[in-house]
Amino acid sequence: MPDDFETRIIIKQNAKSLLRERLEKTRTWQPDVVALGGVTDCYQPAERKFRSTRGCLRIFLEYGFPIHLITKSTFVTEDAGLLDAIACKTWAGVSITLTTINKSHSKFLEKHAPTPAKRLKTIQKLKERAPHLLVGVTLMPVVPGFGEDPDSLEALFRAISAAGADYVLFGSGMTLRDQQADWFLKHVYENYAHLIPMYEKLFRFKYATAGYAGSYGISDLDWHIRLNATLLELAAKYKLRTRIPRWIPPDYRAVNYHLAEEFLNAAWLAQACNRPGSGILFRVGHALQNLKLSVEEIVARNEWSRLPALDEALKRRIRHAVQAKGQPALFSFS
Repeated sequence: MPDDFETRIIIKQNAKSLLRERLEKTRTWQPDVVALGGVTDCYQPAERKFRSTRGCLRIFLEYGFPIHLITKSTFVTEDAGLLDAIACKTWAGVSITLTTINKSHSKFLEKHAPTPAKRLKTIQKLKERAPHLLVGVTLMPVVPGFGEDPDSLEALFRAISAAGADYVLFGSGMTLRDQQADWFLKHVYENYAHLIPMYEKLFRFKYATAGYAGSYGISDLDWHIRLNATLLELAAKYKLRTRIPRWIPPDYRAVNYHLAEEFLNAAWLAQACNRPGSGILFRVGHALQNLKLSVEEIVARNEWSRLPALDEALKRRIRHAVQAKGQPALFSFS
């Protein structure tokens, strides 16, 4: 990785004006959820000076766009009032990334980020200051050797629940590739050398100081199945949702989005539990979400060709849900 990987950041000082210009030119857009912070944390230390994220949030509020923001920063609490205003007008969620409550592990993995205790306190503050805001945790990725054992995960879920989180989103899919893999494994070797054999087994490689040649993701299916089973069990035990209750638009898309949520949640659960059928559920869910007309019209006209190939059982479920305006659950899901 470049020497300044952890110390240098490029600021888009015209982000606010570009956002407003873009929205002004696209009056035909129908608002939908905008994700912030999926690649780079939008509450970098530089935000205190430039206020780029705050400015963009004000624009999203003005134009009525719902948002989902992911961060590790405690600074997000300073925008609690603004986030609550967005939640009141449309919909808003904030997910705090937290993969361990072990302070030394956290310092190793994210040495410039707030401690786990501070991030848990951030959840509490957001719940107090923004009562309409959905607040939860992104437990991604689960890093092998740094808290994926059952006892550590139990302590993490207990702390997340105590902080008042609404949900926890998890994924077992840690990935390694190219310079990122070299950088990470070098630091593991220097600080936790005893973990290298486990990584060699999970990612199918032989450690060298440079030139990572292992798999992109963890290749051990049983590892994923065991971990996901533990995470689902803990979420149920501590009454934490594993999906965010989604935004439902106040137009023809409402029933579509209700049904899409059901299909996509069921697909995610099937995949997490290594059950068959997740592929068709994902395809139907995305197709429902992207429809340019109400699924009620499709059912009324019997135009099933607008959706991926459905068997009669799925057609019956959709027909029944449409008659009930999407309210009954299509699938058993937790």
